[in-house]
Amino acid sequence: MTPTALRHLLASILTAAAGHDEAYWLEQIGEVEALPVWNNVQSNWRVSPIATGDDLHAITRAVEIVRSEHPYVD
Repeated sequence: MTPTALRHLLASILTAAAGHDEAYWLEQIGEVEALPVWNNVQSNWRVSPIATGDDLHAITRAVEIVRSEHPYVD
């Protein structure tokens, strides 16, 4: 899984679960950044959402779900 693919996966999940379109969620999610595995053993990626309120909560929950299945990006 690449950071770009992971970002689109998150946006797809959020579109289905919380409404809006994928473009909206891609903007709210922000970038998915790959981190060095040696320094981030449990997961080597993070997001930098710009969302607030309910949207931020939805993104946080989606990240938790996706991270459990995809803890590492290439």
